[in-house]
Amino acid sequence: MIGTGRRSLLVLALLAIAAGASPETEPNPCIALGLGLLTACNSEARYLVQTFPFNAVDPITMEQLDTLIGNSPPGIPTDTCCNATITFLEPPTECNCDPGLLDLIPTAGVTLNGLAGMLEFVGASCGSEPVQCT
Repeated sequence: MIGTGRRSLLVLALLAIAAGASPETEPNPCIALGLGLLTACNSEARYLVQTFPFNAVDPITMEQLDTLIGNSPPGIPTDTCCNATITFLEPPTECNCDPGLLDLIPTAGVTLNGLAGMLEFVGASCGSEPVQCT
């Protein structure tokens, strides 16, 4: 589970990066969308980590994904989480491929496989799939 400490570190890191954007450059929209995703999908994250940790070394398996989707409690995922996830994943943002955001995630103890597992679970539950990064 993303504990309060790790979640706080991730939020602080995202805020620091957002605040550190120079006036001459455009702020990275994926930072704000990532913060929105954390907030919107808090219940989903608490459910997910019961089966698939955010510091996962290996990618989520189809068996794990099917179990998570099949056993989801009523109301998981929420419409708010689905909307935030779809905005995060789909063009034009495709934040799951954003290098700046992906470089930041490990600083909070979250692996890229852990993030991908969350996005695959919520995305599949909401009818959206993460774009494949090239």
